[in-house]
Amino acid sequence: MFEKEIRIDMHKTDAAGLIFHGRIFELTDRVYEDFLEYHGITYSSMFKDLSFMTPVVNCTANFYAPVAVGDKVLATMRVEKIGTTSCTLFFEFRDKKGKVVMDAKTIHVIIDKKTLKPIPVPEKYRELLQ
Repeated sequence: MFEKEIRIDMHKTDAAGLIFHGRIFELTDRVYEDFLEYHGITYSSMFKDLSFMTPVVNCTANFYAPVAVGDKVLATMRVEKIGTTSCTLFFEFRDKKGKVVMDAKTIHVIIDKKTLKPIPVPEKYRELLQ
């Protein structure tokens, strides 16, 4: 499990000042990137140094309460499943009172950088996720 506090900035909201629904996936990407960096893998090093990539092939989101510009949410990422060639990540966002205000799930397929074909989850990446 990985946690990060996130402030909802103006550019992530709609005209009503509430988070725009599509922006949740920018938040999940930010949390995933920070998780990787916490473990010593930057996005730039992933593209330059590693032989694989982890694109999102499916994503879903749920909204349970309004989240407004300036609000701070605690984002929690956990690995829900590690498959043969993919992993499923679950993200939960809580307000300052601890109430879940939104959540999301992303499924990432692991692909070879050169062939762009699915490959088995590399052992080092699997260990990082566990």
